[in-house]
Amino acid sequence: MKEADIVVIGSPVYWHNICASVRTIMERVYGTIDEGTFSGKKLFFLY
Repeated sequence: MKEADIVVIGSPVYWHNICASVRTIMERVYGTIDEGTFSGKKLFFLY
């Protein structure tokens, strides 16, 4: 992900929430990435 120009994260929606595997990834990296690591990159969430 650090080397990519564009990061796309997608998930189907079940019962008004994202799937467990995508939620786990988001919870594991939330707050652990240094500020500016993804500066200048595009990030898209598709639900």
